[in-house]
Amino acid sequence: MGDVTRVLLILALVLTAFWVYTIVDCSVQPANRHRGVSKPIWILIVVLVPVLGGLLWFAVGRVRNSTIAARRAPDR
Repeated sequence: MGDVTRVLLILALVLTAFWVYTIVDCSVQPANRHRGVSKPIWILIVVLVPVLGGLLWFAVGRVRNSTIAARRAPDR
């Protein structure tokens, strides 16, 4: 029983850290790096639906650096 409790405690700690990281990541991104809905709505999604909201943020809501770089015109 002790091993199961230890694993669940570690899993809860990892999921909590992931949740906090996604809240901070969503909060500090500039408004032009949010896809779909506005920044406050993404923060609400991540806060109210902890793990699934964070996964959605990274899969759908966050614009990647490579996408932003592809939109820029080359310097000549």
